[in-house]
Amino acid sequence: MKLSNSLADLLSASLYREATYHTLDRDLIKMLLRHGCSYYDVVALLSTIMPENSPEEDIETLQSLAPAGSPLQKLNPMSIRAMIPRWTGTKYHTAPIANVVKDIQMKCIARIPCIFTYHSNLNPRNKKSIDDPYVLLVSDKKIVFLDINRRRVYTYAYEMEEHLNDEVSDM
Repeated sequence: MKLSNSLADLLSASLYREATYHTLDRDLIKMLLRHGCSYYDVVALLSTIMPENSPEEDIETLQSLAPAGSPLQKLNPMSIRAMIPRWTGTKYHTAPIANVVKDIQMKCIARIPCIFTYHSNLNPRNKKSIDDPYVLLVSDKKIVFLDINRRRVYTYAYEMEEHLNDEVSDM
């Protein structure tokens, strides 16, 4: 790797050495944040590099470095939908909003560690089109949901509610 390579190359090289996934370098992420990189930009970039089912340790690292957020009391469809203020009807979104809300709720109920990005309008033909990316970080202990463009953080700690409703609610 050359010194002139991008930050994406550096993060990718630190995660994938010798074609094998290695855990996230917490010190590297902290150094980037300390030197002025936006947490939201770092997570948005990492969400394109890290595998969806990343080790829980990596997810918890990203969760622990998140700015203070708005705590959620419930993980029902209404509260999930409220975290997503803009969703386009274009064919370039991740899925229809009802499916996205249900997917987020199912991932949260499953409590399987993951990092997942949802896009409101990721148009590959028009890079100037406005896309609202949202990143979901799920660990066994809590959930962090990021609205990348608006720089908002929503958190849900499983301790707040002993048992999640195991049934996925209909919209």
